[in-house]
Amino acid sequence: MEQDRGPDRLLRLISLAAIIATLVLITIGGVVRVTESGLGCPDWPLCYGKVIPPIEFHSLIEYSHRLLANVVSVLVIGLLIVGVVKYRHEPTVLRPVVLITILLVVQVGLGAWTVLAELPHEVVTAHLAVAEAIFSLLVFTGVLAYQRNLDLVRSGGNERKRLDWLMPACSAGAVYLVIISGSYVVGSSATYACVSWPLCQNLDFVKWDDFLAYVNMFHRLVAGILLIILIRVVMVLWKRYETFRLFRLIGLAVVCAIVVEVALGAANPLMHFTPFVRAAHLSVATVIQGLMVALASFVWVKTRALDGDE
Repeated sequence: MEQDRGPDRLLRLISLAAIIATLVLITIGGVVRVTESGLGCPDWPLCYGKVIPPIEFHSLIEYSHRLLANVVSVLVIGLLIVGVVKYRHEPTVLRPVVLITILLVVQVGLGAWTVLAELPHEVVTAHLAVAEAIFSLLVFTGVLAYQRNLDLVRSGGNERKRLDWLMPACSAGAVYLVIISGSYVVGSSATYACVSWPLCQNLDFVKWDDFLAYVNMFHRLVAGILLIILIRVVMVLWKRYETFRLFRLIGLAVVCAIVVEVALGAANPLMHFTPFVRAAHLSVATVIQGLMVALASFVWVKTRALDGDE
């Protein structure tokens, strides 16, 4: 067992670094979008044909996003190397690592397309969708690296145990869809259609003379319902895994992140849609998604470990 600790430790280290770097990358990507810096470098992969960008606000923001994307790429390649060399006979680890690498290649192509096509809304949304998928898979891989006991990760288990990890997994998927719908809200300029909170124009339907107001309000309504569901899921599982200390910490983090996300949602119209508040709104939503993926992953590993003991 001692000889396995080195690869496990390396897998944990690279996974954690990749998770943090990807979260920061998504945050900076949000900053790029809300500050309208997407064409701060109108060419790709260089910036105005140079390695060093012009010392200008939009160019620096866009180029910092590209530089961090390179860091994430290096970490993902490192993760792939560790996976192939040390875990090639363990598909539970290798499969998500290979999928992350494939999605990274797609993401690079989307990044180039986004700039060269001058920021088409659909491509920008797809770019965010792939980034969020990569982040979720990195979190899953990180959980396996942290809670690795692959001899006990087996199929099987009763319906209740299966439901235990399906609840947070489906919740994470719902958060993912809400984040993507938020990208549509931004891309369609529906962000500015509602200038009050929590209701749109204080629910004065006479003023809802634009379809975008309904788009904005629908996004708020779905997000609000989902946040309530997330809290309920955490409460249900908390009782079932109350002795699982790490689970309790993740559950508490989910609740805290939800409170922050609601505050940021309110701050957006109240602070006149300040760019960095809008970017933080995306960042915290991504954190919530990652926490729910972590919750589902830990419960998935835990229930299968219990199955192995039965």
